[in-house]
Amino acid sequence: MMKTKRCGLLVWFVAALWTSLVHAAELDPEQAKALVQQQVDAQLAFDATTLQRILHDSYLEVSPVGEIDTKAKVVAFYDPAKKRSGPVATLSDLNVRIYQQTAVVTGHVVFAMTMPDGNENRFTMTGSWVIAEQEGAASIVSAHYTPVRK
Repeated sequence: MMKTKRCGLLVWFVAALWTSLVHAAELDPEQAKALVQQQVDAQLAFDATTLQRILHDSYLEVSPVGEIDTKAKVVAFYDPAKKRSGPVATLSDLNVRIYQQTAVVTGHVVFAMTMPDGNENRFTMTGSWVIAEQEGAASIVSAHYTPVRK
């Protein structure tokens, strides 16, 4: 009788602990937005070290021209030795949906660049990002960029 009570109590304790761990592991929407901002900032700065850290090892990106790029290809593209002057970018209209340890972020990346004649050229891309938390660390698993027609 005592063993049955102990076993039942142990099962209840493990179930309660598991439930609290699962709920505690949900991604925070602000954390997801911050990762997307870090990626955009790292791309503009050609900061391959940050990209290496925040992109998941299985990262895939659908580029604005429709190519599917691996993490290695993306990080190599942003080699600091290849840095050139470029646009500034801001994120807008971000929408975050959380599914426990996974977040899907959609929004716009608005680029602005001053041309040699002094005029400003602006263009927008729609982006979607999938972020997953594994072993306590969140990283970007995939991104998809689509240019917005003027």
